[in-house]
Amino acid sequence: MRMFRNPVRLNEIKKAESLLLEIKAILQSKGLGNAVFNKHGDSELIEFDILNGLSVHNHGRTQSGIRCIACPVHPHLQYEFIIEDLEGRIHRPIGSTCILKRALGEYEAEQLGKRMRQAARSYFNAKRQLAPPAPRTAEQRISDSHASQQRRLLKESGNARAYLTNLGFDWLIMAEITGDSHVIVTKEDRRVVRGILQNNQILSIQDLSRFNQLHQDREAAIREGRTVATDAEALRISIAATPDRIPARLGYTPPKPQPKKALNNELKARPRQITEAEGAALAVKILRRQLRESGYEAALAYLNDQEDVCEWTAQQLQLVVTKCRRYEVKRLPENELKLVAEKIRKAMSAEGTVL
Repeated sequence: MRMFRNPVRLNEIKKAESLLLEIKAILQSKGLGNAVFNKHGDSELIEFDILNGLSVHNHGRTQSGIRCIACPVHPHLQYEFIIEDLEGRIHRPIGSTCILKRALGEYEAEQLGKRMRQAARSYFNAKRQLAPPAPRTAEQRISDSHASQQRRLLKESGNARAYLTNLGFDWLIMAEITGDSHVIVTKEDRRVVRGILQNNQILSIQDLSRFNQLHQDREAAIREGRTVATDAEALRISIAATPDRIPARLGYTPPKPQPKKALNNELKARPRQITEAEGAALAVKILRRQLRESGYEAALAYLNDQEDVCEWTAQQLQLVVTKCRRYEVKRLPENELKLVAEKIRKAMSAEGTVL
């Protein structure tokens, strides 16, 4: 069976060409010379010619691996639209609804996108040259099975928070904000958990496998009474107890140990105690920097949302403000930062903020 040409430019499809001319007129009536779109999570607007910058690729059936780059809610595409911007760059895959969403609004873009998709379907069906889809690889079948199973579990759970809980990862929801005392939760792990909760998504095979291993390591640490702090101390002692296997050179005199320099975080009393307002402002500056560096994004966002962040900090985090007033503080110890993040989490919970 002869393969049809794939992809094909929309202006070469008769029904689509008249639709493109209609869209061009709509854009001009709104004072727009060209159409624009943006990728999901990126505010940069990309400009393209609606008449000459669109192509469509027919995959024969919906494909779980073909996901629209402009939105997170249309993961399966059969008709993959391709945009060529004014600079000649190619952007794909795009769902038909998302082509004009930024230029014309949600409702009008959906109606025109539906007509665009129907024109492409009519063109390919009329050719009667649709080749059978390529056989699925073992990796693709495993990926499809995983996605189907996880979507079913998400639907049965009702929301992403309950979905993670049913998988046994309820501790990760808290660890996304405050960290965990038994295993190290990395910034990437926190980013994945935050994305699952905010976008009501499922875990990929890779993320699920990594979290399962992390969960097993955490259970083992709990059974053995180990924590991140005790493991670090045991490693330090082990390194210190390791004998020096390199024999000393004859006639070699080791250098005298130099006095240790004071740590940057060593507290020094201020020559004069600063005011309450100055202490609150300094505390906010330190907290913003450290919350960002430690990956406490939710706590940082809540702090920044306060109408008067200095006044809120002075009321809720008085110990930090007092410390900044009395001492020359450059950064807070990790244990104090965790306490601050936990206090912010409790404030968020009290206000009903979704973590």
